[in-house]
Amino acid sequence: MKELENLNFDYNADQIDKLINEYIKDMKEINRKIKEEDLKPEEIYNLYVYGLDKYDYKITSALFLENVSSDIKIRNKCMEMNEKLSEIYSEELKDDRLYEKVKIMKKMKDYKKDKVLKKYIDEIILSFEYNGVHLNKKKREIFEKLKKEGIKKELQFSKNIRDDNTKIIIPKNKKMNLSDLFIKKHFKNNKIIVTLSHPDISAVMKDVVNENIRKEMYIKKERLGGYKNVELLRDILKIRNKMSKILFGMNYIQLKFKKDRIATYKKVKWMMNKCKPYIINRQKEDIKKLKIFKKEKFGDDNINVYDTTFINNLYIKDKYDLDTNKLREYFPFPHVFKEVLKFYGKLFGIKFEKIEKISKNLIWIKDVVLYKVLDQKTNRLEGYIYFDMYPRDGKYNHASTNTIQETYLDMNNKRIIPICVILCNFDKPIGKIPSLLSHGEITTLCHELGHALHVVLSNVKYSLFSGTNTEIDFVESVSQMMEEFCYEKDFIKKMSQHYKTKKEIPDDYIKKIQELKNHNKGIEYSRQLLYILYDLKIHENKNYDVKKLIKIWNDIDKQLYENRISNKNIKKKLYPMSSFEHLMGYDVAYYSYIWSEIYSYIFYRKIKENKKKNGIKFRREILEKGGSKKGKDLIKGFLGRKDNLNDLKLFLYGFK
Repeated sequence: MKELENLNFDYNADQIDKLINEYIKDMKEINRKIKEEDLKPEEIYNLYVYGLDKYDYKITSALFLENVSSDIKIRNKCMEMNEKLSEIYSEELKDDRLYEKVKIMKKMKDYKKDKVLKKYIDEIILSFEYNGVHLNKKKREIFEKLKKEGIKKELQFSKNIRDDNTKIIIPKNKKMNLSDLFIKKHFKNNKIIVTLSHPDISAVMKDVVNENIRKEMYIKKERLGGYKNVELLRDILKIRNKMSKILFGMNYIQLKFKKDRIATYKKVKWMMNKCKPYIINRQKEDIKKLKIFKKEKFGDDNINVYDTTFINNLYIKDKYDLDTNKLREYFPFPHVFKEVLKFYGKLFGIKFEKIEKISKNLIWIKDVVLYKVLDQKTNRLEGYIYFDMYPRDGKYNHASTNTIQETYLDMNNKRIIPICVILCNFDKPIGKIPSLLSHGEITTLCHELGHALHVVLSNVKYSLFSGTNTEIDFVESVSQMMEEFCYEKDFIKKMSQHYKTKKEIPDDYIKKIQELKNHNKGIEYSRQLLYILYDLKIHENKNYDVKKLIKIWNDIDKQLYENRISNKNIKKKLYPMSSFEHLMGYDVAYYSYIWSEIYSYIFYRKIKENKKKNGIKFRREILEKGGSKKGKDLIKGFLGRKDNLNDLKLFLYGFK
């Protein structure tokens, strides 16, 4: 594993500090050469593209520890260094002399002939212009100050969520209905202690009979990040508005849609208007069913915000006769994991090989596993994927895929091997009982594997176009397409093996899983629509105070639900936007989940026509191309046609 020689996860805070400062020093020296020396276009190109390649694998592996280290000193150091690097990159992209020299690359003889080269150089130049290189001295000073302040506040917003160690203590004598396994894992000092991790929230809201405990969990979940994060959000929005006006004389939404989007803002608003009535009508039907069910079982049809998940779980058990805890028993993680890799390996013509012996510096905790990804026919090494599957203190508490090394062709035309990490937070195994997954967690695993394969199967010339470096409203389509297979009967059969009896899941369970795919779809997408509309609304060219930011959320919520779900019993103030972390780095982009889902559904239908042929075609036309072509051209390459209105109609048909 020669390509892993520069990889290291065994840094302490001081070593991270030293490494990043050495990197910054070398970066500045390369920029000095480009600016001060009389260089030909090709020489500038070589320095700019390959000058720092000795740091491949090093920088990202060190800074990645912010997401997984149990040592708060390391996490804080990574955050500090990320902030410092952001400032350095920002300074670089505002350097007039560097900008003028970089533009000389347009004189390379192949600039107009080579479309990928042209795209690369044009995007580099545009990135300078997006950082205010064209502004006069006074405006630039203001812009730079605002940008630094904005980055600092965004990082703090995320840190406040990650460092929130809120616990809920549940006396054992309270009426539970939690699984014995869950209680065993969380039992301490004659109490059940749960956190605001996703598995804990899900278990409490779904299973706990005592509504006061569910209410407490709901309130604390909706206050995660705290009022201080709403104040940070207010400040960040003001900064973004000021920056966009200074930069191009436009509002922030116009700025965000200026590049890196398939959609236009006009199209997004049109799409929301088309989707909204379908989603709300479906949501009304969903809530009506739950109200009727609640009245049958409990004598009244009032559903509080903290009741929805619980009542829905009872509804599923009653109407579908599907106990989700029993369902988990058919999906032990080791078996599911093996079969997931086998299925997608076959689909895309690849294979996964586990690396059994890993040196200490190549992992950050013993639970981590590392796999090679190889081409099935040629045995060519495509890349590496790490899997970190279980929750712990200090670890990022959602599911994500993190790129450690992007692929590209070096100066000798040799492909740099890509590496990424999949982070999940599945229940830990306990004793002889393996981690048992819900079907939803299987789709999560497949979703993140989609991102990972996008990274490791890329075959591009420049790291700028590697893997998921595509338009923001296209990038999720790969992972969302991977989820679609999770509802096929054969797929579910292969994933299942009861952890005790080793039996396959019964056919009637599979039928119920398939039926449940569209169960409560209106409620689910109403939540998505709430996020989308909030994301867009708060980024209008206005300065909202904290009260208004809270009111906007509540107004949209009321518009979508019309009080069909009650929150009258909630006396404490809630700040659900305080944990809406997508607003930091994924701002004015939440719509892209639905936008990408339309493409994913069409991709899935195409692959289903001929899995063997079109799975490989998807790899060649979508995964391997990364961002080297525009998303609309990638879609056309795979489908053999442009996307059109019929694609949206097919998607919306599911809401009827």
